[in-house]
Amino acid sequence: MLLFLGLAVIALALINEVAYRRATNNAARRGEVLAVLEETRSLAQAIDDAGSSERLYLLAGDSEHLRLARGAELGANQHLRWLTTHYQRRPFAQLLVTQLTAACQARLALLKHATELRSEGRSADALQLVSTDHSASAVHAALSAVEAAELQRAHSLRDQSNTALVIERFGIDLMALLTLMMLGLLALLSRKRAADQARHEQELQQERDQFEEKVHSRTAELADLTLHLQTAREDERTRIGRELHDELGSLLTAAKIDLEWIRHSGGGSEPYDIAERLHHVGGLLDGSAAVTRRIVEDLRPSALVHLGLAPALENLATDFGNTTGISVATDLAPVQLTESGRITAFRIVQESLTNVARHAHALHVSVSLQSVNDRAVIVVRDDGRGFDASSVRRTSHGLRGMLFRARSEGGGLRVDSRPGAGTRVEAQLPLRTPEAQVPTTQP
Repeated sequence: MLLFLGLAVIALALINEVAYRRATNNAARRGEVLAVLEETRSLAQAIDDAGSSERLYLLAGDSEHLRLARGAELGANQHLRWLTTHYQRRPFAQLLVTQLTAACQARLALLKHATELRSEGRSADALQLVSTDHSASAVHAALSAVEAAELQRAHSLRDQSNTALVIERFGIDLMALLTLMMLGLLALLSRKRAADQARHEQELQQERDQFEEKVHSRTAELADLTLHLQTAREDERTRIGRELHDELGSLLTAAKIDLEWIRHSGGGSEPYDIAERLHHVGGLLDGSAAVTRRIVEDLRPSALVHLGLAPALENLATDFGNTTGISVATDLAPVQLTESGRITAFRIVQESLTNVARHAHALHVSVSLQSVNDRAVIVVRDDGRGFDASSVRRTSHGLRGMLFRARSEGGGLRVDSRPGAGTRVEAQLPLRTPEAQVPTTQP
């Protein structure tokens, strides 16, 4: 509404300006009309003076009258040139000035011819020519036509000026009314703005409270996840220590006992017994190496380092199927990820398969890895019993861990599941850009 009133005021101001300019232009044009009327009257006077002086010269033969006649003719020509120049800017009035010019030139030519007859001694013929000629009437008729046209123009300009004044007065009154309306509307808008500002501040406070609550909730989640990761790290260390102590330690202890037996037996034992002991030590060392490889493989799969992400996921899926008896289908395409991105993708698939083995009771699992636009898309789907994703996600350390892993790489994670409909885990990670590819230096 305020904009409409403002536009209305601007429009009225423009209308007033146009009316004012029109009135100013009309005043200037009325001045032109007065100038034209003055010139036509001066032209008529000059033509009459030329005719009167010419008659006196013809009657008396006084050269002074001839000089006055020629001066009047010169003045008439000057006035005629002024009118011709003026009417060049008004093509619609060219006919009037053309007729006037023709009549004046005919009158002046006749007076000049009478002078020539007088100089030849034919005074009677000259007087007869001047007395019987009607060119003066033609000049006055043409001048009257010009004056009538200019007077009509003056009346039209006066009417236009009066109309412009009426419009201007109406515009001023309407602008005053609109100004009062704008002031009232501004007062209403000011009150409304104050109310809106108070409501906005209240909404901001509510959003601030919600944000703080979300921050506290996220902080609690991060603290819980950090505690879980620390516990998981300690559990992993305990598991590795137990495997080192129980498996690797027992193998190395048995090998040490055999080596001590060989050292203490010296040359007194049979070669067959020593060879059998050495063979047993070799088997123990092979077992120790296998345990070491298994522990290292659990920490970081060698296939991921040496073969790439797709072969590593293929091996992981195969081992999962062999271990759990669940049918696993894979659709793995090569993708370009950073080293941390490959580890993140592998751990997400590994955690997803672990959740399938623990909770899903599934018969079939599919693992896919594809490149879509500028993202690597990893999808793990099962046909298990499913769960309520909205409630479990807040309490599952595994799902939150996968989510934070994906976000730390600039990606995202989505879990779709409902009871009885299986589970679908989709992770998206940004592909490695050419600028991020660092050439590997061969040793």
